[in-house]
Amino acid sequence: MSPQHPKVWLALIVAGYLLLATVYAVQVPAWQAPDEPAHYNYIHDLATTGQFPVLHTGDYDQASLDQLKAAGFPPEMSVAGVRYEAHQPPLYYLLAGPVFSVTGGALTALRLFSAVLGALLVVLVYAIAATIFPGRLHLALAAAAFTAFLPMHLAIAASVNNDALAEVLLAAILLLSIRYVKKLVVDASQPGAGSVLVIGLLLGLALITKVSAYVAIPVVFAALLIAWYEARRQNRAAHSVSRFAFHLVLVFLPALLIALPWYVRNAAVYGHMDILARRWHDTVVVGQLRTAELLAQSGPGAVLERFVVWSHDSFWGVFGW
Repeated sequence: MSPQHPKVWLALIVAGYLLLATVYAVQVPAWQAPDEPAHYNYIHDLATTGQFPVLHTGDYDQASLDQLKAAGFPPEMSVAGVRYEAHQPPLYYLLAGPVFSVTGGALTALRLFSAVLGALLVVLVYAIAATIFPGRLHLALAAAAFTAFLPMHLAIAASVNNDALAEVLLAAILLLSIRYVKKLVVDASQPGAGSVLVIGLLLGLALITKVSAYVAIPVVFAALLIAWYEARRQNRAAHSVSRFAFHLVLVFLPALLIALPWYVRNAAVYGHMDILARRWHDTVVVGQLRTAELLAQSGPGAVLERFVVWSHDSFWGVFGW
């Protein structure tokens, strides 16, 4: 059973989300969102200098950060030294740069920019669920509503960070991957080269948005492999090994070409083929309790308990730092 006028309901869900996200963006005090000052400073540097920031030793000062958090980030305490996100891939910050320039660096405007990206995610979640359950649009609306009104997601989506863009790109990649499998396996027709290429372009954009978005690589590969395997199992010779290989190239070659300049830049800046700057980031970010240290101090039982409790709490809502 499907609800009447699902697009109207979806529009109401998106409108409700935007209303709540705007409240979050306006009312939450400055910097009272995890890592927000560091993301803001990335945008500031890029917009004012035209150059990507470089992560330096000293950009993560645990003692200074603890003082800022304890004081509640008062206006008289500068956050200019909070720069430990300078290693992040650049796409979100490039897109946010014009918003920064037009508004004079207004924090609320940048938060609203992220919130708009969150609205796109809500629509994409609806489309994903509607593709999987085409005759049960109430499930698609429920999925969209859950995404829109989950408190923790609202709080993060209405703050300055690159998560919102990464989620949008991941959702778009997942949607197109599902449609690719459905077209080949269920509809018994060949996906066009253009639609396959779009997946590759989106994958490339995800690679220059956030390292956690690299989960899209196995997702896309699995979709191509499953579709090819099922088509072969159904004795459809049209989807041959050569066509499967062609689709792999259509996806992964453009993605690599999009990400390659960033990899080359990071290798030149941070050295040792540190194309994701993760090794250098781990060197700079000192003072945080690492998992190995926690295991040594508390044992596996305490670590597991902490993981379960924190996963539960942070899923529903842990606000501030």
